[in-house]
Amino acid sequence: MLLKRFVCEFSFVLVCSGILAQEAGNGPFVMPAISDPIFTHEGHFLTEGTNSLENLELRQWAEDVAVRVARTVGAELPHGEARVIRITINNDDPVSSGRVMAEEGMEKGVFVRRLKIYNYEKIGRSEANEALCKSLLGGYVAYRHPKPVDSVDEVSSAAYMGTNSLSLPGWFYRGMSRYIYQDMRAVDVDAVLRVWKNGRLKPFPEFLNGVEVEKDYPYAPVYTIIVAWIESLPDRHEIFSKMFDQLASGGALSPDWFAKNIPGCHSVSDVDEQWENWIIKQWRVVHRLGVATALQVEQLKERLVLQQGDVGIPLSPNSTRRITFKSLTEMKSDEWLQAVLKSKIWELRLLGMGKGRNFNDVVDAYCRFLDAVSAGKRASYVKDLLDKADKNLEELEAKVAESGSTGDDK
Repeated sequence: MLLKRFVCEFSFVLVCSGILAQEAGNGPFVMPAISDPIFTHEGHFLTEGTNSLENLELRQWAEDVAVRVARTVGAELPHGEARVIRITINNDDPVSSGRVMAEEGMEKGVFVRRLKIYNYEKIGRSEANEALCKSLLGGYVAYRHPKPVDSVDEVSSAAYMGTNSLSLPGWFYRGMSRYIYQDMRAVDVDAVLRVWKNGRLKPFPEFLNGVEVEKDYPYAPVYTIIVAWIESLPDRHEIFSKMFDQLASGGALSPDWFAKNIPGCHSVSDVDEQWENWIIKQWRVVHRLGVATALQVEQLKERLVLQQGDVGIPLSPNSTRRITFKSLTEMKSDEWLQAVLKSKIWELRLLGMGKGRNFNDVVDAYCRFLDAVSAGKRASYVKDLLDKADKNLEELEAKVAESGSTGDDK
C-alpha cells in the first residue's frame, strides 16, 4: 500500500511538472508519459475515454487551466455533479487533423457541458486551451442565470437551456486562454505595442464586434491585452462578475456597457482613451523577468545613436545630425564626448534591467565599445569591439524572431 501510494504521489508530481513547465501555453498538447494513473479531487471534470493515461493527462491539464482562470476572474467554479465538464476523447479517425469543441445541451433529460477532443495527439495546446476557456467561462455565465442550478433536477429544466452560455464573445475566451500564461502574455503585449507604435491600433470598440476584417492583424494578442487591462483595474473581480451577470441575462458586452461599468468612464471614447493609455504605459513594464521581446530589441537598436538632445551634447541650433556608433570609431575623445558616452552607457544598462542574460550580453558588448571610445583607444581596436557588438545584436534579433522572446531559460 505504501509503495502504491508513493507511485501515485510521484506520478502526480510528474504530471503537474509537465503542465506547469509549459508556461507559454502554446506547446504540444501531449504530456510526458507516466505509468500509474490517479484521479484529481477538484471535481470539475469527468473524462470519458478508454485510454487511462490520456484521461489522467487531460484531467490534470484541465484542472490547471481552471485554477488559472479562477485566479484571474476572482471566483471559483461551482462544484457538484451538475457542474462537471465532461471531456470526451475520440481517436477513431487517424487521418483527420485534431479538433477540440466546446458544447452544451440536453442529454437524456439532463443539461450537460462537454469538451470533445478528436485525435488527441494532433491538437495544439493553444487550441485546447481556447476551447476549454470557452467552456469554463460559459460555466460562470450559466450559473449566474436568473434561475440558478443547484441540483440535477433543476438542470433538467427546459427553461435553463435558454442560457446558451457558450455564446460569449470570442475576444473574451480567446483572450483569457492566452492571458493566463505569462510567456504568451508578454509576447502579446509586445505585439500590441508594435502595432500601436506603427499607428495601426484600432479603437477599442472595434474589437468587441467579433469581426476580424484584416487578415494579418494581430487580433489574438489584442484580445489578450483586453483581458490584461481588465485584470489591471483595482475592482477587476467585480467587473468580471458584472460581465458574467450581463451575459447570463442575455445582454452583450458592448462599448456602452464598458462605458457604464469601467470606473472613471462616462462615454465610449473615455473607455478607448483609458485602454490606450494603459497600453502606452506597458512600454516601461518588464512583463517577465529574464526575458526580452522583439519590441525591446527594437528599443535597444533605436538607442544605438547619439543625437541632439542627449545629455551632454552641446546645443547647436544649426545642427540636427545624428552621430552613429560607427561614426564614433573615427572621433577623437574630448570632455563633452566622454560625458555623453557615460550617459549613454547608463541608459543602455538601465534598458537591460530584467531582460535576461542574452539581452544584457549585447548591452555589455556595446558598453565595452563606448568605454573604449571614451578612453581614446586606437581606431582598429574600437572598430573590432563594435563589429562584435553588432554581431551579438544580430544573433539576439534572430533568436527573438524565432521564438517570440528570449531569456536566460531559452
